[in-house]
Amino acid sequence: MNRSKEEALNNIKIKINILESWLKNGLPLKRDDDGHRLLDDKGLEIIDDIPTTVRQFLGWTGSKNCKFNTENLPFVRSLNNSTLAQHKLERERVENITKKLKEKIDIHNQKCATSEIKRYEAEKRELIINLNHASEENLLLRRVFNELEKKHTALLREARGHEQEFAKTYQLMDKEIERLKRQVSDLTVAIAKVRPLEGF
Repeated sequence: MNRSKEEALNNIKIKINILESWLKNGLPLKRDDDGHRLLDDKGLEIIDDIPTTVRQFLGWTGSKNCKFNTENLPFVRSLNNSTLAQHKLERERVENITKKLKEKIDIHNQKCATSEIKRYEAEKRELIINLNHASEENLLLRRVFNELEKKHTALLREARGHEQEFAKTYQLMDKEIERLKRQVSDLTVAIAKVRPLEGF
């Protein structure tokens, strides 16, 4: 993998990690320069700019997020769909995470500040989303592990094949060396028999 491809993949992973942290630790809220949360006309906290589709993920750079939420985040760049398509696992993770973020945002928008029951129901739905996401991430990682295990087994099989081939070649070479030794020995004996005759 060349340097530009490595940088592109690293950019994708950084963006995924940021969204993953928002999904697990809570959605980022709009805040003023002093860090105070901003509220809408219903008294609900306003969610900051979050990509909820693959297309939005591609174009998201954090430039539309409030300063409070981005000052400690690493720099990220936009990317095109063909770049993300080259990394199957990362694309699946993006699809999964953005979908879950959208569900959480929908739940947040349905909350009513005056209803405790609705608030608890919304929090319950958020917990279910987190559990489902963790389960899907686990399945993805298990699939990757199985693929790596298959490759490892294939490499071991291939290595054993090379070892067997080497052993056969070594045996043939060993036999050839023994044959040459016998031939040299026979020639030595023959020469020893001929030398006394040289005096005649």
